[in-house]
Amino acid sequence: MRSNICRTSNFVVGSIAIISASAVIAYTGPGTMPMGVVLAAEIDTSSDTLGIADSQLVWETSAQQAQALDAMQALGVNTVRVGVFWGGIELAPGVYNWSALDGLINAAAERNMGVLAAVTTTPPWAATPGSAPYYTPPANPQTFGNFTGVLASRYAGKISAYEVWNEPNAAFFYSPKPDPASYTELLKAAYPKIKAADPNATVIGGVVGSGVTIGDTTMNPVDFVEGMYAAGAEGSFDALSFHPYQYTTKFSEGADLANSPINQLTDIRNLMVANGDASKQIWSSEYGLPTNAVGEQQQADYIQDMVTDWRTLPYAGPAFIYTLRDTNTGSTNDEDNFGVYRTDWTPKAAVAVIKSLTGSAAADPGVALTALTSPLDSSRMVTLTDPAATPAQQLAAVAATDPAVATQLQTLTAQLADASPEAVDQAVVKQLSKLNRQLASVESVAPADTVTTGNTSAGERRLAAVVDRDEVAQTAGRENAAGPAPSATPDSDDSMTGASATPKPAPRDTPRASTRDDSRGAPTRSRSDDSSDRHPGRPGAHRDRADAGKGSGDHQRRGARAGSGGR
Repeated sequence: MRSNICRTSNFVVGSIAIISASAVIAYTGPGTMPMGVVLAAEIDTSSDTLGIADSQLVWETSAQQAQALDAMQALGVNTVRVGVFWGGIELAPGVYNWSALDGLINAAAERNMGVLAAVTTTPPWAATPGSAPYYTPPANPQTFGNFTGVLASRYAGKISAYEVWNEPNAAFFYSPKPDPASYTELLKAAYPKIKAADPNATVIGGVVGSGVTIGDTTMNPVDFVEGMYAAGAEGSFDALSFHPYQYTTKFSEGADLANSPINQLTDIRNLMVANGDASKQIWSSEYGLPTNAVGEQQQADYIQDMVTDWRTLPYAGPAFIYTLRDTNTGSTNDEDNFGVYRTDWTPKAAVAVIKSLTGSAAADPGVALTALTSPLDSSRMVTLTDPAATPAQQLAAVAATDPAVATQLQTLTAQLADASPEAVDQAVVKQLSKLNRQLASVESVAPADTVTTGNTSAGERRLAAVVDRDEVAQTAGRENAAGPAPSATPDSDDSMTGASATPKPAPRDTPRASTRDDSRGAPTRSRSDDSSDRHPGRPGAHRDRADAGKGSGDHQRRGARAGSGGR
């Protein structure tokens, strides 16, 4: 019998490495703008916007950053959430190291990508003496506010939105315990500074994770937001954000569970309406599942469900998936396995789901071909001899010997049969240009007469007609030479952008949460609107992700790394 208890998130924090006094400091002045940088795109704040949250990007090489951002755009994603770690930037009062962040923000701007910055962690010099390093509020909230003003001035027009902290309703990220009144002081200090520096920026508060109250360790996000309003948070944010992690129940199916993410979201919305904020949105700036714990198909299914359901909520803003790529596919640590790509850049099932959700699959009747041909290599090819065979004939030869390919090809041809010629020309040629490049590495191909048939379907005939337009296919091949799936960056390039690499700390055991029944019970969810990092050991590196619902009443949250503020 199912109990009326939500399996909610716990939070884990990894060990923290202090920046040494010998760290290289690149001081460019608080308001100095990097040269030669174009302005980035504004974030589309509709619920249809789907982004990727990837806090580790700031610590990667420029080549790795470029590869990751290109991979996001190949998914149809043009919005990215990045970590901005105050604890790793302002190394002494007024002394800034912007080098790592500059590289990432510039790379996003060059691609016209919208950027959401999660600003978090406190440098040791600004913390209360004796407090835990980094994941603690500053002794004086105004020092945080001053930093956010400098940050917004430097990146005005390149960072579209700012989150104040990350999951402050967990002691692992806000030590020594969740404190909505203390957090509200940070919000009050940051909001006017950001708005003065960049009036067009969106300031997002809350940034709370799903969960339940467990002593001084975690606080129910509804109680936390209620405490924010009681402390005077109204007027100090443009939107709230919420991380609806849950591993055992789909987002859309939680209405009968007390403290489920969907019920907590409804309660937070009701608080906003009651406090005069009915016109403001709630963003979901993190959601995902670790495939070592739930499997790749469940990850894909839950992402599909959450994003689809999120888009039906009239007050919802953008949603972000955590995260792009595993740090160590197959490890037993959940934190290593949240990616939609494996460590070697091969796609998980969630990749096709994201393409569909962003519209790249909806506009691309050849989407099945991407999964079908990635990777396609000589180990999957039949022994072939005729270099004159067309790509369609080569693909048919593969399908003849591989039942999985044959099944996907049937799906593809069914899609093509219903697609307009214009959609086919644009989408399928793009996919086949990739197939051409992959097949080019195979020494021989099938003779044309071995793969022909007199009983071709309408989709197969359309596919063949498109492929046979060699001139079009060659042009598409040149324009899409990178292909939709990224190739791995050589491991030999291990220099870090603006920081030196540090050894990965051993993961800390995750506190297990026994949930409490909230006095609210499990309210029926209303669909109508109201009346209106992964690089542990680096300050600010990590992925503060929480995962939820592992086992009865438990959540195992993705762990935070040193100084990294949010997932």
